[in-house]
Amino acid sequence: MTASKLESRTQNSSSGAACPVVVSQRGPLAFDVGAGGAPVPKPAPGGLATTIGAAAMGEPLIWIAAPHSPADAAAAPKTWLYGQAAVRLVPLPADPGSEDGGLANPVLWFLQHGLADSLEPWRFDAQRQHLWAEEYRQANAALVGAAVEIANASVFLLQDYHLYLAPALLRQQRPAAPIAHFSHIPWPRCGAWECLAPDLVRSLLHGLLGADLLGFQTAADAANFAATCVAYSVARPEGTWLRGADSHATLLRNYPVTVDAPSLFSAAATQGRLPALGERSGQVILRVDRLDPSKNIPAGFAAFGRLLDMHPELRGRVEFVSHLVCTRENVPEYRAARDAVRDAAEQVNARFGTASWQPIRIMLGDDRQLALAELRRFDVLLANSLADGMNLVAKEGAVLNERDGVLVLSERAGAWVELGGWALGVDPTDIDQTARALHQALVMPRSERMIRARRLRHAVASTSSVNWLNRQVLDTLSARAANAGASAQHRLLVSDTVSRLVTV
Repeated sequence: MTASKLESRTQNSSSGAACPVVVSQRGPLAFDVGAGGAPVPKPAPGGLATTIGAAAMGEPLIWIAAPHSPADAAAAPKTWLYGQAAVRLVPLPADPGSEDGGLANPVLWFLQHGLADSLEPWRFDAQRQHLWAEEYRQANAALVGAAVEIANASVFLLQDYHLYLAPALLRQQRPAAPIAHFSHIPWPRCGAWECLAPDLVRSLLHGLLGADLLGFQTAADAANFAATCVAYSVARPEGTWLRGADSHATLLRNYPVTVDAPSLFSAAATQGRLPALGERSGQVILRVDRLDPSKNIPAGFAAFGRLLDMHPELRGRVEFVSHLVCTRENVPEYRAARDAVRDAAEQVNARFGTASWQPIRIMLGDDRQLALAELRRFDVLLANSLADGMNLVAKEGAVLNERDGVLVLSERAGAWVELGGWALGVDPTDIDQTARALHQALVMPRSERMIRARRLRHAVASTSSVNWLNRQVLDTLSARAANAGASAQHRLLVSDTVSRLVTV
């Protein structure tokens, strides 16, 4: 499909085939400034862009997102083609994920990852929360305003913690539209929300309950959301549904995000960076992460130091390579996390390093090609996050690794539900346990490594980003039909519409 044909779908017209409309704070494209000042597209970072972007390569859809740089803003007037997706950037009056203020990244991210105690108390000042809530509402309204212009949308797929108010705002303007919202990050137990003003929490919950379908990474996340709604008296449970005061019912389901194995294999086969990494004589422990407090990077370094203390025979024979991407550096807590990572690595290197061997090597930068090359040849992959919606790196490593590498995985990561049977699990707060798991992984017999690696690879490769997206479309259309009191004939029509979607 050409860009012009996809762009025509975004016009205010009821003609043409309907397709899903994705709305998110970050889209699948970021932009650089090219020759003559023209914007040049490139794939955007982040798990959300990776997951839905893989589906967009094969499924026609319209994607509405916000610009994140001056180059992005310059690209906003045009509709851009990304695979089978038409991407439109919508400038916002206030960014819901603003790094200098706002509600999403500076507050909601920390709260939902169990890190609210690390925030400065001023972030919970009632007046400041009121101002942030208004900015957040304006940003949600701006993205919804762009979405409602698309008259022939088959379903609206709203994404993540930046858009908790959007489902209800969209429902007000398109009452008959099928609406879904997916939360990519964990939903904590209801007590975690007590640091926010109760009215603010209720407004977020009411916003989400405007959807026909709410998707979460795990069943535990969905259960926590239902418990939060009950605790704040905004809805009552009816099986797998929540019914609000307005009698609208919202279906709760979990849809674990995944990686696109064929795309990963293709990228890894053509990236050409592996020879440049050089040969290694010893074993490699790897982590690939954003420099985010929730990733628990200093604790991983401390566990490696404990390992070297407990097993001196490993000194000089094992290297811990950390491929880290700086993010949200305008947020004080992220700057503090960066400094803590540096200090933790320096402590281990100062104690155990020699003239010919440095225990921990940090590689800073958003070099996707280099990260893929590293994932192909680790002996151990460490993902010890304090909380994680999923952790796609664990799945990418399972697919790409060519050395029967062992996965050491936090039991608090969403990926643990699917991969825990074949990974070595750790409590991310237990340094000694993590050190023991690293040692077990390093000395594991080859036969066991092969079995674990094969099962991990099968668990990930048997899933599909397209199927992940289309399952949500199917369930959203069914939930909308149920909310509309559809007849059996109408439900059959819905099923027939869904059957024409490509499901892999």
